[in-house]
Amino acid sequence: MILDQSNQASKEVSRQLGDAIQKYVKTGGKLITIRDSGIRRPDSPDVVGWTATFGDVIPVDCTYIGILNQPSCTQRIVVRGRIFSQDTKHPIMQGFEQVPAEGVNTLLLLDALDVTPNGKELAYMEDARTGKTYTAIVEKPLVVGKSLYFNYDPGDTPGLLEATVKYLK
Repeated sequence: MILDQSNQASKEVSRQLGDAIQKYVKTGGKLITIRDSGIRRPDSPDVVGWTATFGDVIPVDCTYIGILNQPSCTQRIVVRGRIFSQDTKHPIMQGFEQVPAEGVNTLLLLDALDVTPNGKELAYMEDARTGKTYTAIVEKPLVVGKSLYFNYDPGDTPGLLEATVKYLK
């Protein structure tokens, strides 16, 4: 299952659907969550983040940052740079030390969020202009089931997307 509301205005997922997705993953299902998908609930407009809707299934957290105490999962960041592997032995990251590969002059242009991993970070992105790093791909360790989070549009890295689909088969 892929939860991708990243290009939609509404990021709402009902509590009932959130509970169903949580049960699905915890009983062996596989979930990919993309960027800010599912961060809001229609019955609780003041609640932002994944925990209230999905429990502990999503492998990142939304923290409150800045002087205005704004949720980090609502603050879009544009990153021009590369994605680097944190775990080259993980099936998704095998063969990918960095994307684009070293020696390639093209950089990725990615929309991201400043989220906090609460799972195993498989990859991070680095902004070539600022040197700042952000989480790219995170996996939540579960007894059964798999939950992955992409902090960018996985279509921007077709090789990593293909490796992810193979891993989840």
